Amino acid sequence: MSPQRVKTYGWLFVAMSASVLANLLLFQSRPVAGVAHNADSRALRANAATVTAASAVARSADQVADTVRVIQRELNDLNLYPGQPDGKASPLVHAAIVAYEQAQALPITGEPTQALVRDLIVGPSGRAMQASAQGLGVVAGSAADRLVRDIRQKLVALGYPAGQVEGRLTVELSQGIRAFERENGMSQTGRVSAQLVVQLQRSAAAFKSRSGGQ
Repeated sequence: MSPQRVKTYGWLFVAMSASVLANLLLFQSRPVAGVAHNADSRALRANAATVTAASAVARSADQVADTVRVIQRELNDLNLYPGQPDGKASPLVHAAIVAYEQAQALPITGEPTQALVRDLIVGPSGRAMQASAQGLGVVAGSAADRLVRDIRQKLVALGYPAGQVEGRLTVELSQGIRAFERENGMSQTGRVSAQLVVQLQRSAAAFKSRSGGQ
């Protein structure tokens, strides 16, 4: 083979090798670009889902706050809630709801619900007024359940016999509430109320201060 032909074949081999290498690189780059594109798409969808979920949570929180405000205004008109309609489901709100539920013979939950709003606006549908809070049960795990347990614990800590810690408005708890109301110049009702919660919080804070925060 002549030197010129060897030289020609050499250049041809180099060109073919370069072509193969270029195609290989191009072939490998396409899937990578596709993967990157898919990853970007997934990231965008994830961000959109996060924004949507956050917006839904915000709307839900606004709806709850609006419901609480309506309940606060209605209960304030009934002299059951002493605060301003701020849309916050505080212990005072739960206590005021319990007081209303007791009076109207409703299931005792202490929860600010749309059903309660309808009942407050439309009025009770032929339910007899409850004569006494004694022995009434509360819905387990509800705001009323937690509130009643907290009230009982505070009464016991302040030296008032209030029975065992359980989610019921018992005779013992009613008697403890009456004793507390009597010694604090309140109307003796023996019932859970927002006024009771306010006075209990004050008394518990004063007791803690006198005992050195123990």
